[in-house]
Amino acid sequence: MTEASAVAGAIPDVCQCIDEVVPKLVESSPGGLAPLLRSCGALAVLASGEAAFSTCTGALRNQVGTLRPDLLALLRGNLRRLWRYPLAEDSTWASQAQVRLRTLLGTLFGRGLIEVSKNNCLALAQSAGVRASLDFIVVQLLVYRLAHTKPTPKRRKRKRRAEPDELEEEIDALTAPTSEDLMLDEALEVLQSVDPGSMYHCVGMLLLTLSAWAVDLRGGTRLSWSEQLLPEEVAAELDEDVRLKVLSRGFLVVARFLSEYGLPADLDREEVDTSTLPDFTAEGGDEDVGAVAALALCHGARAVCIAEAAVQGLEESKEQALCLQRTAELRGLLLRSLAVNHPATFFRSLCLTLGVKGAAPKAQALLSDKEFAGSLAITVLSGSADALQVRRDLRNDDEDEGMEAPGEACAALCESAVQHISKRFLAGDAEDSVVTKAWTLLDSICRFAKTHASTPLVQLVLPQAGARLKAASGRLTGSGAKVAIACCQCVDTVVNSLGRNIIEKLNDLVPPLLDLAMMRRASNADTTALLDQHILGALGSLARRVGSFLSPFLGRFLEVTCSGPAARVAALQDLARELVAGVPHRLLLMSVQEGTVKPFDGTEESLTALDEKLLHMQRLASFHIWILSKASPEFVAGTCDAVMASLLRLLAISSDAVSAFLQAGMELDATPSRALRRGNDPALVDEAVEELSWEQFGSQPSMWQLHHLAAAAFAQFALRLEEEELKTRFVKVLEWARGKQPKLLEQQRVRKAKDFDSIDPVADATAACRVMALTSTMGCIAEAAPGIAGSLLLPLGTKDLSTALVACRRFALQTASQKARKRRKTSEKAATSKEVLQENTWWWHDVACSCLDFLAAACKPSEHAGLEAKPFADAAEELREPVANLLDIFEFLSQDSSVAPSLRAALEAAAVALCNVANEGDVKLLVQAILEKSRSEDAEVRLNAVRCAHRIWTDLGVQVVVCLSEVTMYASELLEDEDSRVEMAVRAMIKTMEDCTGESLQDTLKS
Repeated sequence: MTEASAVAGAIPDVCQCIDEVVPKLVESSPGGLAPLLRSCGALAVLASGEAAFSTCTGALRNQVGTLRPDLLALLRGNLRRLWRYPLAEDSTWASQAQVRLRTLLGTLFGRGLIEVSKNNCLALAQSAGVRASLDFIVVQLLVYRLAHTKPTPKRRKRKRRAEPDELEEEIDALTAPTSEDLMLDEALEVLQSVDPGSMYHCVGMLLLTLSAWAVDLRGGTRLSWSEQLLPEEVAAELDEDVRLKVLSRGFLVVARFLSEYGLPADLDREEVDTSTLPDFTAEGGDEDVGAVAALALCHGARAVCIAEAAVQGLEESKEQALCLQRTAELRGLLLRSLAVNHPATFFRSLCLTLGVKGAAPKAQALLSDKEFAGSLAITVLSGSADALQVRRDLRNDDEDEGMEAPGEACAALCESAVQHISKRFLAGDAEDSVVTKAWTLLDSICRFAKTHASTPLVQLVLPQAGARLKAASGRLTGSGAKVAIACCQCVDTVVNSLGRNIIEKLNDLVPPLLDLAMMRRASNADTTALLDQHILGALGSLARRVGSFLSPFLGRFLEVTCSGPAARVAALQDLARELVAGVPHRLLLMSVQEGTVKPFDGTEESLTALDEKLLHMQRLASFHIWILSKASPEFVAGTCDAVMASLLRLLAISSDAVSAFLQAGMELDATPSRALRRGNDPALVDEAVEELSWEQFGSQPSMWQLHHLAAAAFAQFALRLEEEELKTRFVKVLEWARGKQPKLLEQQRVRKAKDFDSIDPVADATAACRVMALTSTMGCIAEAAPGIAGSLLLPLGTKDLSTALVACRRFALQTASQKARKRRKTSEKAATSKEVLQENTWWWHDVACSCLDFLAAACKPSEHAGLEAKPFADAAEELREPVANLLDIFEFLSQDSSVAPSLRAALEAAAVALCNVANEGDVKLLVQAILEKSRSEDAEVRLNAVRCAHRIWTDLGVQVVVCLSEVTMYASELLEDEDSRVEMAVRAMIKTMEDCTGESLQDTLKS
């Protein structure tokens, strides 16, 4: 046996002897501890065990009262020897040394052996080693101050008016810092009184210590560093409420430190290894402050997330809620600070906290607790996503030109995080709440990294997204919907960020998205609406970024866009616009043409199903408009026949639709309100094409809107054709509208009253819809290219318009006669004869208004001469009687009828337009034909004839002065009309005529 080993072997016996005499030494002399402290300090260096340390701590526990300054100085002088020795080469030495240190410090503070002050705390830390001890000293300082907090004195009640001095005293009392503020200030001063490297190291150590305390409060498995940083015998001395208070104040101290002192600017410059814990027994060296701080803050960020998850699992109380709030606030502050200013350190801390292989120590046994692991995952995932969101709000990384992009600098870390999240949370059996947060964080990482983390995003995330969305079809409520929303949002971001890099995964991604988009969800809950919004947003991003590669899916894209619910019309239109902007028009037009088929195939369907089909075709017609409005003449020339065939099918849809509606049980008289739904929207030309909105034209099924949309599409097609080519194409449309008749509605024009009961309502409705589709098309072309009306439309279509107007009048009068006879048979009052047409306006009213609207659009005010004026003169001559004779219908419409105003407005506009382009002779004849109706026995006919003539004078003025004598003649007859309304209308017309001519007509009227 060597001399050294003999000495070491005798030390335990020596220490035992000292233990026996300690009580007598302490009792006999106040300075009796001095020799013991010297002896223990000397023996600790020589001992192979902890005998000297145990003897010293045992003696201190027996000490009563505060140590004398000389004894405290002696203890401080031997402090390092007591906890750092005996040295050992095995891996457990650091753990054992920290246990010794913290047990000794706990004894000093817990037994009240030192006077607790900032200076004493710092002196003790300097003696023991700042980096090894300062965090625990701060904790002990908080424990002591909480146990010795002085109660706040109650305010004295004032019984008289306060003097100025008393007011100042009260103000000072109100603004004076509280005992808690003073405690936090003191702890913060202790922390900030050391060198920067030690300060940041101790902040990390403090967070590790507090996290160990939080986990111990929760109970169960301890953290791997708990035994070193928080010996059980130290923590067990305090009850739960006090420990919660210490936790709360400790996190508040760190939060204040971060807010007031900030972080080093060079955190990201140093590579740090986070796969091992910081050296708990480290001594200060010459290492870079940034490297020390980066390592400490990475582990500190993980520690505060663990603490938050642990506090969440505690029994609810006021102190628990406060502690949880402060923990969450600190976590948010720390992660935000790192994400905004130090992204590399942020992602290192994220990889460490998530447990990424190679970036984190061995997994904690505590994580085998599924409840705790789930809470921790949600805390980390949501907190990190929020921090990256704050970065996006505050910084624009694209503006830092000439500098390495943050996403590029952090590419390896981002890829590691993405791989880990995808494999651990998306591919596993994690709870929906965790998966939702995982998708949200992946979305944020993708926004940050952009193309610099493309490999795991494409190879791992997108396939998982496809699988999740495919499985989500049966779980679109509650948490399942939230997962799908977050997944779609992440897909949207990945597609926008990576663009064509995702092409290889389109087959995995696009079909499930389209399947979800096509699912009918009856619920209108906010979650459902949000899910639809994100699904459509992801599809829109696909169209925008990889539209050229979506050819296999375009048919389904159009089906989704055109068949979606009206409640989502704005989002559906956004998707439609993205398709038009992102998909090559040649590809998109082919799919649109394939979709423009006969949707009404004669099978029996409900009215609701028919509505959906009609609305689908309205939206599909919009695609024709958008594509053709951007097309070049060369593009149209190359696809002319296919486009023409598609447009003819589009024009024919309304005639098929009305037949299907009637066969499905719709009442014939309900057709205008149930299927046609006539509106007052302007023609879709010029700016209206760009402003075309589905809120207006794609939110409710309407054959009238479909006419306008199909007409606008044909007008865009026509504008890109040579005139001869256009003539050929228009003739085909005209022949289609006529059907098997020589002219429009020729059979209806010559129909006898005796044949009224044998009318085929479906055939009539089909023919009427063809006329309305044609006149809408002609009107839209005339609006878009006014010169075409005189050179093409009127020469080819005037006689058809004439037969159609005559047919409308005949059908209206025959309907009125038939209804009147039925009313007489049922002994209804005669007064109701004025209302026989009010509820029976199909189809005469709609066709008449459609034809008159075209005339108003085609005969625009302009100068015509020579051959160019002949088509207008021919139209005025041909249509004079048919237009004027429509006034006869007003006999069967009451003044309160909802139909009369629209018919009167259309008739007046057409009459004005015809007078505007007619020669003087035709103007006289037209006005005379109109005023001839003022001699009718029916007051409504007379009144509307006068109003029509008045409108001509109002709009054209002296331009129709050639018919002054004729108008005056009829006016003189009507001045004494038995109906006061007619008399008033005549006098108003005379006043307008006098204003136009500047002459008084009184003498002429009296003669």
